[in-house]
Amino acid sequence: EVAYRRLGPVAQLLGQLGVANRTAISRSEVEGWVREGSIEYRGETDDVRPWIAQADCAVLPSYREGTPRTLLEAAAMGRPIVTTDVPGCRQVVDDGVTGLLCRVGDATDLAVKIRSIAGMTSVQRQAMGLAGRAKMIGALRRLQAAHEPQGLPDQFAAFGIAGGVRELFSSHPPLEVRIAALEQQR
Repeated sequence: EVAYRRLGPVAQLLGQLGVANRTAISRSEVEGWVREGSIEYRGETDDVRPWIAQADCAVLPSYREGTPRTLLEAAAMGRPIVTTDVPGCRQVVDDGVTGLLCRVGDATDLAVKIRSIAGMTSVQRQAMGLAGRAKMIGALRRLQAAHEPQGLPDQFAAFGIAGGVRELFSSHPPLEVRIAALEQQR
């Protein structure tokens, strides 16, 4: 909430409300933020790709996580990430390279990290996002090599992401093409 009011960019929240989790944001809290104009709540979706594609960055503050599918998808799509320095999240983000890590439960630090991303040029955000995408491609290639010939989809299913990450990789131009385009913009 602190970051949204002071930054000015549109913050969009996507996901399920009213879940039975003591650390989840309540429906009434989200509705209050919408009324005051702090965020736009976009509801639930089975396909986050269009939302990630239009975002400048992905933000996931959390008290604890496994490996969040949301962050894997955002990194695979070349978006910089702001998330909490907790196990699972920190394995996806290389602080200062593919995104920024904030302290657990520290809204001020979260706001600082979001401001930092918002203050970057589009080329800087793209470079950070491409670094995240490269990290995901490297992880995918290591998994492919480790699990041939039985195939990768079953291994990804064990992580709860089935073929999703493979589809994300295949739906974008090759990393080398995107890096060359980015270099031309500098």
